[in-house]
Amino acid sequence: MTYKDELLEKLRRNTHEQYPMPDTPIDGISYDDTVKQFVDMSMSVGSKVVMAKPNEKLDDIVRNAYPQAKTIASNIAELTIATINPDTVAEAQDLNGTDVGVVYGQIGVAENGCVWIPQDMKEKAVCFISEYLVIVLPKSGIVNNMHEAYDRICMPETGLGTFISGPSKTADIEQALVMGAQAARGVVYFLVRIIGKYAGAFIGCAIAGKDKLVRNYLGLALIPQAGVAIGLAAMGARTLGGETGNILETVILASSVLYELIGPACAKLSLYLSKSYSNKLEEIVEIPEEEGAEQKTELELLIQRIQAIQEELPKHDDPFYEDEKAFSEAAEEHYAMTGIPNPNLYRRKRGAF
Repeated sequence: MTYKDELLEKLRRNTHEQYPMPDTPIDGISYDDTVKQFVDMSMSVGSKVVMAKPNEKLDDIVRNAYPQAKTIASNIAELTIATINPDTVAEAQDLNGTDVGVVYGQIGVAENGCVWIPQDMKEKAVCFISEYLVIVLPKSGIVNNMHEAYDRICMPETGLGTFISGPSKTADIEQALVMGAQAARGVVYFLVRIIGKYAGAFIGCAIAGKDKLVRNYLGLALIPQAGVAIGLAAMGARTLGGETGNILETVILASSVLYELIGPACAKLSLYLSKSYSNKLEEIVEIPEEEGAEQKTELELLIQRIQAIQEELPKHDDPFYEDEKAFSEAAEEHYAMTGIPNPNLYRRKRGAF
């Protein structure tokens, strides 16, 4: 018993009341030229359609479409250039890194560009893990609508199959559709950017002769990616257009989410490891011990550390500060002479300052 039969049997056992199917016939949409409609609809959802010429070999079609492909996965006997067979791999993970997957399609639907692919291979992951998927579909298998498609479906021995329409897609709430969303590119960009940031900061600090703490941890502080990158990605996608623009936007948006998750933590870790800040006052200001002197209390040490910090603060030697101070003194004298209450003095008494 197949998985499908087992599932249907469970549904039958747990169905307490059944209703007959309605006799009203449903007429789906039909087209004068189903092949043309299927081609137009497939291209509108992001697919690329290649019409095979008479006596043209499948090897030539695949190689001409993807000349740079190194790993081609297929169980089709006519395709002799396949480098891996999804029927003979030990597990689905062995198909990772496939450039092109080639499978047979049974039915094409002109209504929506969908293609029914029966699972006649051991590992169906070839349909989803491949960078590009080639579906070999005969013209005789193209129908008008989904009603006709379901009438013609022939299930394989596995009892499984799927409809595929165009490349993978993702869309956000703003209805921005991205075609061919792939995780691998985003992960590679994510890791390479981190390595580049850290290595660049390390080498730059080494050349500039910076302190070891700055050299070792500055790269971590550069990992966060600002929102400007998202705007630049959108502008780049519009400028480049096509598949390249979509890939650029997808990779930047996906990696930005990851950077926002780990970036702030890495920046804070960088500041802490480089001792740019500390939660302990004794780590910020070190008080040298005097030989023969009495041991100071915690309060005395705290006062001494605060005084040391105050001494390190910049002095107000700006001439504009002196002018502001003189103006404030003149204003206070004016209030005192006229008897008008000084609002600043009133606020200071209330604790506003």
